Amino acid sequence: MKKTIITAFSLFVKLLCATNACAATIDQIFSCDATINNLSSFLFSDSGINTEEDRKIYTQLDTAVTNHGKRKSYREKFGKTIKSLKPSLMSPKDSTYVNREDIAKLKDRHPNVAHLHFSDYEGMLENTLDEWIQNFPAITSIHLGTGTITDEGIFAIAESWKLQKINLSLNFLSNGLTENAIISFIENCPTLREISIDGAYVITYRMFIALSKNPELQILDVSCCVGLTNEGLMAIAENCKRLQEFHLFWCETFTEDAVISVIKSCPELRRISLSSHSIATDKTFIAISENPKLQILKATKCDQITNEGLMAIKKNCKELKEVKLSEYNNRFTGDAIISKNTLISFIEACPKLELIDLYCMESCTDDTLNALILHCPWLKNVSINGCPQVTYKGVIALAENCSKLKSLRVSVDDWPFGGFDDLKKICREKGIELL
Repeated sequence: MKKTIITAFSLFVKLLCATNACAATIDQIFSCDATINNLSSFLFSDSGINTEEDRKIYTQLDTAVTNHGKRKSYREKFGKTIKSLKPSLMSPKDSTYVNREDIAKLKDRHPNVAHLHFSDYEGMLENTLDEWIQNFPAITSIHLGTGTITDEGIFAIAESWKLQKINLSLNFLSNGLTENAIISFIENCPTLREISIDGAYVITYRMFIALSKNPELQILDVSCCVGLTNEGLMAIAENCKRLQEFHLFWCETFTEDAVISVIKSCPELRRISLSSHSIATDKTFIAISENPKLQILKATKCDQITNEGLMAIKKNCKELKEVKLSEYNNRFTGDAIISKNTLISFIEACPKLELIDLYCMESCTDDTLNALILHCPWLKNVSINGCPQVTYKGVIALAENCSKLKSLRVSVDDWPFGGFDDLKKICREKGIELL
């Protein structure tokens, strides 16, 4: 029954697109929240997406909407039902997203859950925490989302679950969870491999000291944690040699040398994110380039990085799949720190690129886009927002010639009349999400 309905729905969407139906007509159909929500509820709400067939049906439904060229806006109209049921980043066979549905029923449907993600959970999580612990004893990963929890709750989690991953980003300090509780949690979770506290403004070096006692730590995200200092970072460098991911967005309190110490002490580092005039420098990039297995490099506010730093990355990091560079402050002066030729040369040396974001890069031109077309056959996601040297012709050529392109973000200043409509048509025909 499900397959019949979704097949008919998909064919209906394809027919509308193939016949160039009036955009207003298509928008009117898809803008009906009740229609989309009722369809998604009928298909999934009773049992969730926990079978291979359900996952295929979800994919078809998502693709039907994507092919219309407006994935983002229409996904929002699917409402919380689909968001909460979409399989998690863990294995679909042993993990699931959960919301406020009855815990006992969830246990019956998903007896082998390993990952809990409290999406849009606005209540006091501790009111039901004992039931979560009792019904799901095998949890190894938890994302607290917006669920409110206190020190007592985090103590209970540490005692009951052998967690490998926890995400506390943005929520815990505003909900009464203290740094002392987090430190105690870390000390009592020897199995912990990943922790994210993005946005914890008053966390101090003491948490780093506690984390440094776990030599098996692999992923650490302390973006926007302004209370951290070099002392804690040096402890991580000394003891956490197996770090694979390190995220330091908007960390203004660290010095260049402290960050470099971590980079040089972690030979397994695969992903690094940083932004700050003090740490996103040529010296840091040269240290990063000593890791030939680096796959993801994200550097915003990189106004201090010159040709020297980028050429070092080009020379040694042949495995790069994602790159984000941003000369954010230079958008006011129009000065390009990294030259046009250096940027092109860098792209030519990265044939495995799947994602590139060049926000406000003055050196990004149509020639840069042509290099992407010629040398990056796996490219799926491109963002060239705020790049004033990129023209209408360059963007059209990129959309037409990157066969695997899935999403494109671009500014449209100084484009000819009707130019953006041309781009939208091409993206719609090729299934590219235009952001």
